[in-house]
Amino acid sequence: MNSLLVNKHKNKDIFLVTSSIQKTWPTKIKIDSGESQMERLMEGFRIYIATYNATSFLEALNWNIPTIIFWNPKYNELNERSKVDFELLKSVGIFHETPESAAKQLLEVWDNIPNWWNDDSLQNVRENFCNNYVKSHAKPIEEVKKLLKKY
Repeated sequence: MNSLLVNKHKNKDIFLVTSSIQKTWPTKIKIDSGESQMERLMEGFRIYIATYNATSFLEALNWNIPTIIFWNPKYNELNERSKVDFELLKSVGIFHETPESAAKQLLEVWDNIPNWWNDDSLQNVRENFCNNYVKSHAKPIEEVKKLLKKY
């Protein structure tokens, strides 16, 4: 079983990071090109690492899967409102602006990911973030029907 899933962007810089990770943990890592169905990919992994701003990290956070996100804000700009929320993700070790910071976080939590991930302050930040950016409904069809009736 793999322990780490890295969903990478098709970017040359990210290739260097992922090849370095594969050399360090060759039998415990799976690198995905971002073309597979995320829910299926995330099954059976200890932690998920997202390397770019996409839906996959939102899904992972919403499913309460231990997640580390890193990207260079120069290439993935955030609006003023979301900057505040990403600073909160940064404060609990979920969001990082460099691969080095993300790697340091991974090394710090690796031996006890559940303790880090289930920390009350981290979970509060994650839940608030999901409330702002991820809408999840037990009965999505009913929700769509309600919305359509309004218009």
